Formats: sequence, C-alpha cells, structure tokens
Amino acid sequence: MEESFLHFIWKYQKYNRNDLRTVQTETVSVIHPGFEHTSAGPDFRMARVIIDRTEWAGAVEIHVRSSDWYRHNHQSDPNYDSVILHVVWTDDRPVRAKGERIPTIELESLVPRITLDRWNELRADMHWIPCEPFLAEIENSFLWSKHWERMAIERLEIKQSTWERPLNMNQNHWEETLFQFIGRAFGLKENADPMEQLARCTPLRIFKRERGNFAVLKALYFGQAGWLEGRSKKKWPNAYSAHYAAFRNKYRLSPMKEHLWKFGGIRPSNFPTVRLEQWLLLYFHTPHLLAQLLELKKLKDWIDFSQNCIGKGFGKAKGYSLAINTIIPFFFYYGRWSGDLRLQEKALNWLHDCPKENNRITRAFGERSVPIRNGMDSQAAIHQFHQYCRPKKCVLCSIGKKVLNRTE
Repeated sequence: MEESFLHFIWKYQKYNRNDLRTVQTETVSVIHPGFEHTSAGPDFRMARVIIDRTEWAGAVEIHVRSSDWYRHNHQSDPNYDSVILHVVWTDDRPVRAKGERIPTIELESLVPRITLDRWNELRADMHWIPCEPFLAEIENSFLWSKHWERMAIERLEIKQSTWERPLNMNQNHWEETLFQFIGRAFGLKENADPMEQLARCTPLRIFKRERGNFAVLKALYFGQAGWLEGRSKKKWPNAYSAHYAAFRNKYRLSPMKEHLWKFGGIRPSNFPTVRLEQWLLLYFHTPHLLAQLLELKKLKDWIDFSQNCIGKGFGKAKGYSLAINTIIPFFFYYGRWSGDLRLQEKALNWLHDCPKENNRITRAFGERSVPIRNGMDSQAAIHQFHQYCRPKKCVLCSIGKKVLNRTE
C-alpha cells in the first residue's frame, strides 16, 4: 500500500461511508475531507467531521500504518497538534496527542474491491503504461485535450529551472542567455554541450563586434571550436587560421578541444560544422534576435523568418524543432519573468500550432488510440510518460484518477 493512494481515497471519499466508525467505535460523518496540503505539516487542512455528534474542524493526517505517526516523529512536532482525525490503512498502534488518543479510521476494510483491483492493476508492471487496459474507457476527446494542455504547461514549468541558472550566471542578460540556448539547440542531442560551451567562451558581445564579414566570423567560431588545430586544420582555408590568430590575440581566447565534438553516427546534414554555420547565419542576419522574436506574431512567421536567414539545409522540420525546444520555452519563461501574460499565451498557441512530433513515445500512444494531434499533445505525452506513467504516479494524473473513480 502507498500513502499517495490513501490520499486519493480520502480526498475523493472512495470508501464505504455507511456506518463509518473509528477504531474506537465512534460514529463518523465527513462534512468536508479538507484541502490537500503539500508543505510541512498535516496532509489535509480545514477538514470538517462529526465524531459522535460533535462537529470538529481541523487537520487530517494520512498514514499507511498508524505507527508511522511515531516513525515520522509527529508526536514532537507542534504542527500536528491540530490533527482531529488519523486516517490509516492499518491501525497497528494507538496514537496519542496531549495525553489523549486521536480518533482513527482504518480504511483496509472500507475501500471497494473494484477500486483496489484497479489500483493493483495500475501498479502491476504488465503494460507499457499502467492505465493501458482502461484506455478504451477514456473516449472523451475534450478530457484528453484538457489533460494534454495541463501536461504541456507543467512540462514548461518544470523545465524553467534549466533557464534560471544560466540567466543568473549572465546577470539577467536575456539576449546572452538566449544566444547560448539557441546554440545548444543547434547542437542537437549529440553536440548540445559543446555548442553551449562555444557560446559561453565566445559570447554574443564578441559576435556583434565582428559580424561585418561572415567568412571572418565563421573563422572566429570554427577556431574557437578547435577545428583549426591539428589534423582538422587542413580542411579549412589558410585564411581561417590567420583570421583566428588575430582574434585569439585580440580577445585572449582559448580554443576548445576538438575531441569534444561528435561526428560519428550523425548524418552529414547534422554535422556540428553544418549546424554551427546555421546558428551563425541566423544571428548574422539578425544580431538582435530577441527583439525580432518578440515581434513575430504567428508560428508561420518564425518558420519563414528562420528559413530566410539560414537558407538551404534548414527546412520546416528543423524550424519546428527549434521552436518547440527553444523559442517557445523562451516565450513562456520570458513572459513569466517580465509578467507578460500575452507572451505565455503566445507560447501555448505556437506549441498548439506545431505539428506533432514523431518519436517512440508519441507513436506508442498513437498505437493505443490516444489522440496526439499537434506539438502540444506530443510534448505533453513525453512529459506524461516520464513524470507519471513510468514512476506510476497514477493518483496524481487526471487520467489515472478517471480510471480509479469508475465504479463498475
């Protein structure tokens, strides 16, 4: 038994409420189960119950075993002095507070068999996702649509922490932070880290100073990437080395190690040399990219804009990928940081307008007749799978709750 399941049982009152009694045989009537509380202190607050014809208002604490009260040291924590009711799966030890035994409800014999059976099947590691046997019951497309929207927003909120640390390191310089994140995105999974490192060691301020000639700018960044050293030096014009030598002396630069870059197992169109050049082209044509992005209205505007800047080799699919992984999160986080709700709405609208992603998770959901219609749905499905399905957090998921709430 898990405590999270007991939270679900108590919150939604999924127990036999006829002749409800405490283990001390006191009659109990639940007026309101209280509001779930996730910070320190009792699990539910502001509950209202009638115990032996006396109405009580206060906190409710949930445990698998009543002895967990002592195992968690609640007896010495004044936050638990307001507990009026102890709800447990198994009552294995009397619990006292201020010398008096706390009224206790034991749920083990009160939960309907169908709810327990569904809970046990959700916990069993028999399917790709726990609720797979019950998906046919979830036919409401509106329910899926609202669920995916919540999951997509939650994914954006959780990933916000990946922007906070770089933003703090850059002293809230959003242009510099965006420059680094877009560089990372152009590196794809295989070369994301070295691309971000390159953006940090050759920052946007240097880029802007030297953007007069693209070939010279390319020499600067290829040199910083370590590609004008050793054996790779022969692949590029001698002028590149000369230009980079001047930049290295001017800015006191140190090149990266060539071995940090991965070329093996990657399509030539995604080689880091190609992706780096595309990143440079985007900023070469629009050095103040942040301001330009804020002016774009629709997702199509971004696709057209990026293709015009980068040109050959950067198709719509890459434009959508960059939007989903970087541009849209930027809108969402920048909107929160600046208090601009319109930017957050813009982020969600663009995500909804993106075509659905094609990966093993979205395909697997689709094979099970779960609707994945657009980029919002596919991002939500990825979040759903990793944050809820794999760790079996079904009682925290609206789909899992729907399954457990069925009474037949």
